[in-house]
Amino acid sequence: MSKLSAKVQKLNPALPENATSFASSSVVSADSPELESKGIVYALYDITSAAPIDTLLVSKVIHDVLHNSYFYSENDSPVQVLEKAVVDVREKVTALAKGASFNILVSVLWNNVLYLVQYGYGGSYLMRDGDIKPIKAATEGKFAVSSGIVRDSDIILLGTSKFLSVYPADKLISSTEPLHSSKLPMDAAALILKIDGVYLTSADTPSFVSSIAASHATKPVGGSVKNIFSVSGSSFTSKLKNVGYVGPVLALLFIFALLYSFINKDALPEFSSLSKFFVTTPNDISDDKPSVQGDSVALEVPPPTNMLDLEEQQQEDSQNKVLRVTPSVFYDLIVSDVNLNPTEIIVTSDSIYVADSTSKRIYRSDLDVAKFTSLEPTYGSIKNLVYSDDTVSFATSNSYVYLDSSTGDESDTYDIADLGVSYSYLDFIYSTKGGDLVKYSPAEGDLDGSLWGTDSAFESPKDLAIAFNVYVLTKEGIVESFAGGVQDEEFKVSSVNDSLVGATKLVADLNFENIYIADPANKRIVVLDSSGALVNQYKSTEDDTLNDIRDISVSRDEKTLYVLNDTKIFEIPLQSPAEQTDSTQVEE
Repeated sequence: MSKLSAKVQKLNPALPENATSFASSSVVSADSPELESKGIVYALYDITSAAPIDTLLVSKVIHDVLHNSYFYSENDSPVQVLEKAVVDVREKVTALAKGASFNILVSVLWNNVLYLVQYGYGGSYLMRDGDIKPIKAATEGKFAVSSGIVRDSDIILLGTSKFLSVYPADKLISSTEPLHSSKLPMDAAALILKIDGVYLTSADTPSFVSSIAASHATKPVGGSVKNIFSVSGSSFTSKLKNVGYVGPVLALLFIFALLYSFINKDALPEFSSLSKFFVTTPNDISDDKPSVQGDSVALEVPPPTNMLDLEEQQQEDSQNKVLRVTPSVFYDLIVSDVNLNPTEIIVTSDSIYVADSTSKRIYRSDLDVAKFTSLEPTYGSIKNLVYSDDTVSFATSNSYVYLDSSTGDESDTYDIADLGVSYSYLDFIYSTKGGDLVKYSPAEGDLDGSLWGTDSAFESPKDLAIAFNVYVLTKEGIVESFAGGVQDEEFKVSSVNDSLVGATKLVADLNFENIYIADPANKRIVVLDSSGALVNQYKSTEDDTLNDIRDISVSRDEKTLYVLNDTKIFEIPLQSPAEQTDSTQVEE
């Protein structure tokens, strides 16, 4: 039996040492014989940054992260492994170049099955029997995925958005000028894969390939050209507004390019016009994006059985007002201290504060430049960070402390022990005690307490926040509202699927329109309006991204949600009700 293989033609621009925008490609192979059965990873990417970045360093980081994330993963689903690898790459790249725009396409060949994952913009095409069309894929946020059987002599084209807009097929095939890599724009690159013949036996079928794929085991890989990639949905190009024209000449382009590259590595051969073979169909075209040529196609094999039923999930998400997002990493706190174990976070007008109750330290960073430093002194314990009136406040084991929010300097401290769940609001400190909520008033350096209200909700609640009303997240996971010391009967949480019994944090503010609840048990952030009605829910497109939500905070303009997950701080753009559409996805 002959295993699947692909001949590869890289079309990469000549790169300087440093650049603000560049594209390149990478072929990632296993570094040990026992991992070779996982196939070969092909990656194409482009990056744009405000500041110059080291092109060689970034390319090496992408190669190494893809290698380690893919080949050493124990997950049985190659699609999920590739998605996780892409997330890992994105985090590393954005750490090297904060604020960089990043797009990547990765594919892997495992026997006769091709798996393809795309993040951001770009284009992917399949040529078979002289017909070439965009590959159909299921999309989720900025991700698009597809998988299925490929055939002998199939040609796969992966191109960056810039490459496919500058070099559409009609231009490539009609031009009499050779294509030199030195003439490629810095952000234009492509990968062309020509598939060699493959015959599978059942013994060679990977564990994650469906039984339908195995049914092809005794014959050459094949099928109808009109039914190719298995995942239903929109094409990469049409859904993500990707770009490109491609023509049947790619088969010749690939074969000749390989031969020609031995003679002139910088150039591709010349071709005469073959534009008569193109059949175009109308597509939605934006003013700044070129059109997409032809209809999309889908692979002939159903997706692996452990892939999500995206259509069913999207229907459920729509019903439950779930917005699937791809959180971006603001900062990984282990960069500042490898032993840091953050427990809380609060965002001010210009800073971010993080508390570590284990080390008894407070860390601060500017919002515009992520760099956390430890503040002095340390405290007996730290809980219930609050931002109000240009101060950050919190309770310790024997005091209540106020910090200047801009500098982190201590401004006031009140000696008081054994505070419950506390919150600083206007000139007062509210704290639970048994089934009571006590209101403390500063008086000559001391705190005088008076009873504000009594209710079972105040007995060991998980969290509370004040914005005119007092909002309480009870120990049973119920959100209740109080006004004037009594329960607000008009406030009632509604339309939230699944219990909030695992919720841990609650955010409300005088300047905020909504109430935010961290629910780590369901890996989500629930947003309610002031009456308790569900506004929406935020979940990550990657199930393991928000797998340890410890706290949340919201920017002062209520446009960005900050999530403390394990040691990482993630940013999620918030949508107002006016901005929401029928879509259950957030496209950044």
